[in-house]
Amino acid sequence: MLNKELFDSTIAFYVDLERLGNKEAKTVLDLLKQMQKDLLAGIATDRTERQLQESQAVIKRYYKDIADSSQSVADGVSTASANETAKALATATGQQFTAGLLPTNEVLKQVASDAIIEGAVQKDWWSKQAINTAFAFQGQVRQGIVNGENLSQIVDRVNGVMMTSRRNAEILVRTSISTVANNARIETYKANEDLIKGYEWVASLDFKTCLECGNRDNKQWTMDGKGINTDIPYTTAPLHFGCRCTMIAVLKSPEELGIDLPALPARTRSSIEGTIEDTSFASWLKRQPPKNIEEVLGKGRAELWLSGKVTFEQLFKGGTALTLEELLNKYAN
Repeated sequence: MLNKELFDSTIAFYVDLERLGNKEAKTVLDLLKQMQKDLLAGIATDRTERQLQESQAVIKRYYKDIADSSQSVADGVSTASANETAKALATATGQQFTAGLLPTNEVLKQVASDAIIEGAVQKDWWSKQAINTAFAFQGQVRQGIVNGENLSQIVDRVNGVMMTSRRNAEILVRTSISTVANNARIETYKANEDLIKGYEWVASLDFKTCLECGNRDNKQWTMDGKGINTDIPYTTAPLHFGCRCTMIAVLKSPEELGIDLPALPARTRSSIEGTIEDTSFASWLKRQPPKNIEEVLGKGRAELWLSGKVTFEQLFKGGTALTLEELLNKYAN
């Protein structure tokens, strides 16, 4: 079981991160809206082809500003996450011995700059988005011209391109913040490894949580990545773009630490239905109305699970959701 103080402190910090994500997403979206205005102003002239050639530089400049701003935010998030984690560790262990050590500044700076998001660092993702936006923008404008469309129709094409760009940018902002915060938290746990048995995956208890993340909820691994209560291979949160999961340390027991503390209180968790007692994603989901369960699992999986033909863990293979066909072949008989 996770320490209640450590759990509550971590969740409270991630609520603040959500607020930060909202603020930074707005900043990025405002920049992209201004970029769109600049690009559309060029289309309205009789120098369209020249403006198209120049649009790549305009887009590159805006995205560089966004990348620089995002890196500054990442630096702050890395430091803040480490400080919050260290303070929470010290509180959770009753400050009866040395706890709450921080990673070095060099480590935290590296966390902010080198955090991997689905195979690439934040800076490279912004560069890729700039390239994709420029390619799509130029292509849609040229296609509109070839089709003999009027300015209003071409503007509609550009609006579609920018809608996609804004959506991708917002997801990247939020996922970058979450990734850096989680990585800084893990590095702080490593700096205090004499207090810690391992990590537990904590997923959000709502219907936006994907199956893979829901299956990882409550699963624990040692600090060197060996499963404690699971066979799922270890990976740290976030698992994917838009993931809202986090990793929280599993502290050694008072006996293991050699100190005299009262029994740890049961933890509570935040969910869409308010604060509830210690649970898992699977047990929380099973208490929901059948139609909501079908939204998450799909009708076929939900029927197999609710009928008791399969356990929640049997819906997965190596942490990845099985297809309905695979489930039926393996468990329906």
